[in-house]
Amino acid sequence: MSRIWDPLKNAEKERTRAKGRKLDERVSAEVADSRPIALEHPNSDGADRRRSQRWSQPVPVLVYGSDAERQPFHEETETVKINDHGCSFVIATSVSAGQRLFLVNMWNEAERKCRVVQTSRSSGGKRKVAVEFAGGESVDFWMPRTN
Repeated sequence: MSRIWDPLKNAEKERTRAKGRKLDERVSAEVADSRPIALEHPNSDGADRRRSQRWSQPVPVLVYGSDAERQPFHEETETVKINDHGCSFVIATSVSAGQRLFLVNMWNEAERKCRVVQTSRSSGGKRKVAVEFAGGESVDFWMPRTN
């Protein structure tokens, strides 16, 4: 699947086994780049200036990175809306605007670095999260796998 899937599973097992010990160095290195950054989204005034059309499309994704306490996490979910520049989804993990995450499309195993642009509370204590892809448009992320 993703180049990070095995290290994430190993880190989760290690954390469960020995909470006080240091996490797997490989996983820590992968998620070290996902610390929150202090950038304001260009649309922060609330105006609707979408760069591309949005679709309601459930696509299974794996979200991983560091949570608000800088602890590694991974969570499987599905998208609520998608567009050429990012998507929105609901997760239980607490993340904040500006934070960097990684997203894996479970259908085609495409992986992209992204940035959280908005979070809001959803039902059941979960959070609705909107992300944009790093580097701008990434239409190929949503394309089905070709064999």
